[in-house]
Formats: sequence, C-alpha cells, structure tokens
Amino acid sequence: MNYGKLAKCILVPVVGSSLVRIFATRNSKEIYDKLKKPAFAPPSWTFPVAWTSLYTIMGLLTLITLTAFEFYKIDRTSGLAMIPYIAWVTLLFR
Repeated sequence: MNYGKLAKCILVPVVGSSLVRIFATRNSKEIYDKLKKPAFAPPSWTFPVAWTSLYTIMGLLTLITLTAFEFYKIDRTSGLAMIPYIAWVTLLFR
C-alpha cells in the first residue's frame, strides 16, 4: 500500500473542509444553539465529527478509485476536484 497516496487522498478533503469550516462558518455553533430545535435534534458537537468522518470516507473512496482503475495521472490533480466544492460551500455558508 502506498501510504503517501493514502495520506494525500485523505488529507485533501479533510484539510479543505476544515479550512472552509474555519473561514466560512465561524459563528455557526452560536447560530445553531439559538435555533428552535425539536427534542431529537443532535447536539452541535456531532456535526464536526460527522463531516470529518464523511470527508475521510471520500478520501478513501478516491484512493480506491485511483487504485482500481490505475488513473495515476489523475492522482496529481485529484485534489483539484475539491476546489469547486470548497468554493460552493464557502459561498453557501457565508
């Protein structure tokens, strides 16, 4: 197993989403805490855990796809696919 490729495939989406969280959703916890929520609404601490898990899974699936189909030239630019997504999420949560 290529651990460098594994690290890159996981770190690109996790770090990218963390940057969006830092810059675009600075006061989201306070906003969420002020909302009227039903009794079954999850606490605010569950969202970073859930999203980090989802982005880690996205990275693993990217690695599996790159390995299974041997698109090694795409490997260098696989992180570029996150740029439009990060831009969209940043604009959405501003």
